[in-house]
Amino acid sequence: MVLAQPAKGLNILRCPYHAWAWDLEGTLKGMPYFDGTPDSRDCGLDWSKNGLVPVRVGVWHHWVFVNLDGNAPPLEEYLAPMNELTAGFDLGATRMHKRLDWEFNANWKFQNDNWETYHHVWVHEGIFTKMSEDLDFETREPRMQTLQWDNVVTLKRRPGSNRLTFNGEGLPLIPRMAGHEDATGGTSLIFPNVTITVSENHLASVITDPLAPDKTHAILGFFFAGDAATSPEMEAFRKPVLDRWLGKSRDSRGMDGIRSQDFSIWESQQIARRSAVADDVKFSAVWEKNIHHFHNQMVNALI
Repeated sequence: MVLAQPAKGLNILRCPYHAWAWDLEGTLKGMPYFDGTPDSRDCGLDWSKNGLVPVRVGVWHHWVFVNLDGNAPPLEEYLAPMNELTAGFDLGATRMHKRLDWEFNANWKFQNDNWETYHHVWVHEGIFTKMSEDLDFETREPRMQTLQWDNVVTLKRRPGSNRLTFNGEGLPLIPRMAGHEDATGGTSLIFPNVTITVSENHLASVITDPLAPDKTHAILGFFFAGDAATSPEMEAFRKPVLDRWLGKSRDSRGMDGIRSQDFSIWESQQIARRSAVADDVKFSAVWEKNIHHFHNQMVNALI
């Protein structure tokens, strides 16, 4: 690894192994004593072909997207559904309050397999307390509707349902764009591994980074509007939001917040999916259209 930890103000990137050095454009600038001489300029190696490997990157608000094979469409095209979904919110007015790096002992895809509201009252005991919060008993339809695109699938409150506030009364709302004062949020999965929840008063995101077939690094981010992200005076108002997501314990094993409760069920699924005989899954047509969509996305990507 050339750069093993965050840094700023550098003008040269130096490998800690043999002190090869590159500028910030990735151009090779030094490989001392490679041929036994201080600058190795006459070693016969083509310096121009030994730069750092460039990859495509793009930025969308708080998130950096990387494309390793160079074949992905332009980021603005890939994320067009997200721009459509969030057109009513001034996401640029939000700032990061907290980032956490948690791990869970399960495959990264379980986040997306779990991405429905069918499990709420059982997995998230004490947080989602009534089935009526997630299901309209008269229509037998979930209160969250599924919206699907090739690269994005979204759960969004049906018209007339309560907006996503996740507590935090007293926090400033994310500013609305002109003509979108009634915009409502939702939770979106950006294929393959990013989820972003747009609430009225905060953003929450998870990036799942595979470490092994049964171990995943989860990068959790929480964002609030303007000074509410950092102001000590707003701490009491931020706390209920973070309590709901992370639990009062703020522990990935605490089992008292949405994220830690999800981690526990994913780890249980990882064990169960190893069964040599119980190898079957049933999708609920009522609840799991978005999960079926994700599986089709995975199949298409593999093909």
